[in-house]
Amino acid sequence: MNAMQAIHPYHISISPTGHVLLTLDTLSRGGPGGAGRDLLVWGANQDYQLGNGKRGSLASPWALHAPNGERVILGKRKADVKDLQGKLWKRGVNVEQCAVAGWGNSVVYWRICQ
Repeated sequence: MNAMQAIHPYHISISPTGHVLLTLDTLSRGGPGGAGRDLLVWGANQDYQLGNGKRGSLASPWALHAPNGERVILGKRKADVKDLQGKLWKRGVNVEQCAVAGWGNSVVYWRICQ
């Protein structure tokens, strides 16, 4: 089937300072070889919060790229989870990366899937 299909948003985070992080659901809708979820960024960028290495703001969504030139793909996997003291809490837990826009910053972190 050679047809185009829309890729729906998975998560959106909007900061109070005017930048946006949009995660696309390319993991379930990207077809064979889908490794994760694409991260798009745009908006105000006075403090380098968009992660593109530039200080200029972006008016339209832009796919975030790593320093090696590859697209930033938020992953999902099984991992051993430890508590804040470093003690093993549980093995083989489903975790995923999440992107959040904050006050003048952005962060990507691992969270436990439900």
